[in-house]
This record gives sequence, C-alpha cells and structure tokens, in this order.
Amino acid sequence: MKQYYFKDKQSYNLSEYEAFIKRDNADEFVSPKKYDYLRTREYVIYRTNKKTRSKQSIKIRRALALISKNEECLVKYDEENNIAFTKGNTYIFADRVQNEKEYDYHLSKFEGGKNPVVISLIKTYLCNYVQLDNKTIYDYYKKEFIFPKWFRSYLKMRAFRAYSSRGFDFNSRRYNDTKWTAEDKFKHDFVKSGSDIFKVYFTLARVLDSKLDSCGKGYPISGLMYLALDIDGKCDGLHLINSNGICTKCLADSNKKLVKVLKIVDGIPNIKLVKRLFSGSKGWHLHLEYNGKREVSEEILRNIIKTVNKEEELVDYFDGKEIDGVREFDLYRIFKIPGSCSADTACLVSEDIQRLGVEDVIIENGKS
Repeated sequence: MKQYYFKDKQSYNLSEYEAFIKRDNADEFVSPKKYDYLRTREYVIYRTNKKTRSKQSIKIRRALALISKNEECLVKYDEENNIAFTKGNTYIFADRVQNEKEYDYHLSKFEGGKNPVVISLIKTYLCNYVQLDNKTIYDYYKKEFIFPKWFRSYLKMRAFRAYSSRGFDFNSRRYNDTKWTAEDKFKHDFVKSGSDIFKVYFTLARVLDSKLDSCGKGYPISGLMYLALDIDGKCDGLHLINSNGICTKCLADSNKKLVKVLKIVDGIPNIKLVKRLFSGSKGWHLHLEYNGKREVSEEILRNIIKTVNKEEELVDYFDGKEIDGVREFDLYRIFKIPGSCSADTACLVSEDIQRLGVEDVIIENGKS
C-alpha cells in the first residue's frame, strides 16, 4: 500500500501490517474513495496497486500448485483473504514478514485453522517464504519458443508487449522474418538476461506503427481486427487449486461455456474455427476466420460477440472506456500470444493443458 501526505506531497510504501496499524490508531476519518484503504484530513493510504497485486497473485498461485503437489490434494483458496486450506493445514499468505509483530498479525487473521502456516511473499527469516523458479520460463522463451506457423502471417502489423516485475516492455520493431527471424526480434525485445516474463501479448487490432504502441501513438486500425474470442471461467472466489495451479471450478465453468460457444459459432454462417487454445490460466481462446479471413472490421467482431452472448454472457465483450454511459469497443485490446507461458500457472497457451517443469520452492524458516 502507499501512504500520501497532502501537506508535503510525500508518499511512502506501507506493508499490509503497517496500514492496519495506521487505520487502527487513526483518530479522524474522511469518507474513503474507491481505491482508498484509509483517508484522513492529513493523509490517504491507497490500496495495493494492480501491478503489485498481479505479482503477488502469481507467487500465491504457484505456491498453491506446489502445496497441491506436495500434499496430493486440491487446495481450497480464499482469494479475498489470501488463505488456503488442505485437510491438514491452513496457509496464510502475507505480503511480507519483517518482525515478530508482523508475523503475529498475519497469524491472527485466521484463528482456529489446522496447523496455521504463514507464508511470506518476500524473503524472510521469520517464517516460510515463496521462491519462484523464473529460470525455467526464461529458458523456454530463449531456447524453445516459436510463433506457430498458423499465426506467423499476422505478426508484422501488430504490436507486442511483455509483462514482468518491471511492468510492461514493448516491441522495438515489427515482427516478420527478414535477416533476423521473428523469434530473434522477440527475444531481443523481451528475453533479457535473467528476466522474469509473466505474460506476453499481441494487439488484436493491426497497428499503424507498432513501435509507437508504448506511448499510445501506434494508431490501431479498426478495420483489421484479429478475429478471436476469450472465454473466462469464474467461480465464487473459493477456488480449488490443483497441482497445475489451475482452479478446477473455474476450469469447469469455462469448459461448459466452451461447449455452448462452439455450438453457437458453428451455427453462424461463414465462421470457421482455426484453433482452440487453453488461455494458460482459467479459460479458452478461440481463433476464428470469417469468409476465409482472420481479420475483420470492428463492427463484424462486435456483432459476432453479441450473437454469442445473446442468451448469456459467454465471451468477453472487449469493452473499452465508458463515455456518456456507453462502453466503447477496446481497440487496444491485447491477447496472449499462442505458445507463450502464463506465469501464474506456468502453463502454456496451447491446445492442451501443458505446464513447464518449474521447480518452485517454499523455503522453511523460523516459526513455520
């Protein structure tokens, strides 16, 4: 979390424990806004931002996969409270544990669980902590990754970006085979020494100048949208995580939606399924063609999505900003690259569920 003082315009990073203490000791409150954890007349504490939450969720999901593997069972994970349960243990995930009081605070968040174990997401000597194997994913991109043949012809006019602990990195050139292959260019931009690549994406829209995408001046071409549908599974937030890091409840939901979507798509004239890919996390990506083409206008793509979602919401609407109460179509929508790795599960975006052989560990220390 981040604390910002109005008077001197200074901000400071806070742990979850420090923010809790601040709120517990605050004398005067002001009604909080959407992203506030606490607001007073002197300062505001903002909730953990999306970038940090994303990094934390990746560590948690990979740790849950490891626990599932080690205990040979599904792990029940309470996403809202970051607590997991197996038959014999309760696991409490902490953003950090730097002292005894911080440890006790996280331990007290769930009382009465069997054999409570605090797991820090940052290295500590006071309890267990998660250590991810980023090298296996890095080596996959460096040595094995290739763009599928069926996708290669759509590389040149699109923008690409990779998400890592640094945030987003963007492509520095167009990806087509010249003196250097598209893979060589991809590796030059994203596969840097020791880099932790979380997810890599391409833009559904053709981009006039893909190298300017990082500053919002790539200019998407609405008449040339890559025809794809995104099916996400959902559950009640009490996930059942298997040894692949996948929620079996979310996957079951996405599988049900997939059957319905395929049936609807099969009934739309001139639509053909090119590839069905597991998204790497909790759903499916459908790559399609319309009248023999895999690039269509924004209007055609929107109409296909509306047709699929006529009875119930089965696929993403690709909504953008809301203007005058109406959601615009997101011309900057990004999609995971076929064959890439989704680091939250270490699974590939592929036709079947394939997981890289990551060797994550939970280091045991101190009280755990």
